[in-house]
Amino acid sequence: MRIATAWRVKSHITRPEPNLEFGAGVPIQVGGHAWAGENRIDKVMVSTDFGLQWQETELIPPSNRYAWYHWETELIRET
Repeated sequence: MRIATAWRVKSHITRPEPNLEFGAGVPIQVGGHAWAGENRIDKVMVSTDFGLQWQETELIPPSNRYAWYHWETELIRET
């Protein structure tokens, strides 16, 4: 038997709150958390167009190797 210590990345968007409305051209802060057991996370990418384009986020390292990473970025609604 092997003890599982590493997993695929799990990520959650925690900001902004659901159903937030904002106009075109207005920047909005988006953030969340990512976790992968003992695995190191090198980057978190977000897409607002169903995966056609991706934007890298700022990744804040965890306090220990088992903790969640925090990530954030600024997105602008084009239309």
